[in-house]
Amino acid sequence: MSSSYDIQRRLDSQFSRAVHKVSGLSQEGTPDINDMLMFKLALMQETTANYAAGQMSSLNHSLNKSIIDSIN
Repeated sequence: MSSSYDIQRRLDSQFSRAVHKVSGLSQEGTPDINDMLMFKLALMQETTANYAAGQMSSLNHSLNKSIIDSIN
């Protein structure tokens, strides 16, 4: 089973690759329809990675809050 740290590291890596891919596609020359489709796909991957990172942060916050509340 993966630890929270490993999952976070993979999410960060995926997000970084998605942002880099979007940036690279936006820097290319004259776009054709295939370039536009690739750009859309890269944006969707970036959005998914961003959502997953947000959900992981929310989970970590909820777990930490539950632990603190159980101590008090």
